Amino acid sequence: MHPWCCFSVKTDFNSDPHYVFKAVLQPSNRAVAASTSSGLIKLYDAQAGTQLTHVGDLRGHADTITDVAFAAADSPGMVHTSSKDGTVRGWDMRAGQEVEQFQAPGQELLCFGLLEHVVAAGGSGELLFWDRRTRRQAAKLDDTHMEEVTQVRFHPSTRCVASGSIDGLVAVHDTCKPLTND
Repeated sequence: MHPWCCFSVKTDFNSDPHYVFKAVLQPSNRAVAASTSSGLIKLYDAQAGTQLTHVGDLRGHADTITDVAFAAADSPGMVHTSSKDGTVRGWDMRAGQEVEQFQAPGQELLCFGLLEHVVAAGGSGELLFWDRRTRRQAAKLDDTHMEEVTQVRFHPSTRCVASGSIDGLVAVHDTCKPLTND
């Protein structure tokens, strides 16, 4: 263990070699989710305070998982992921099952953000929005970025979403207003 760590764990157990793309910690209950190159989301419990305990894997994406984040504080058992398979998926960690899916056929989704009933994801020059209540795509902004959108983040109080792209542009959109390509 590294001297600056509290605790660590090897994710591949030497039986399924892979590496970690992203690891996120849920502050409220100390769960850890790690997206791996093998297409799994590895779940860990850090409750003991001295070690990470592997509690399960989430499977379902058909391609590389590009982003992972825990849902809002009001949904402590949920984790979301995006993938190059063109989906953003919501997972119930307790059941180990997918409970919501948002699709962008033909797109590689590289990142996503969540705010209440809105899901936003970045793809190849596009920013896509879905309504979580209906599971339908609400908007597609395809003239903001010219290259892959690599970051999407909501501001919790202003309801604005910021996106960043390899084209060097950062854009901010107000999601309180109707989202259109205009």
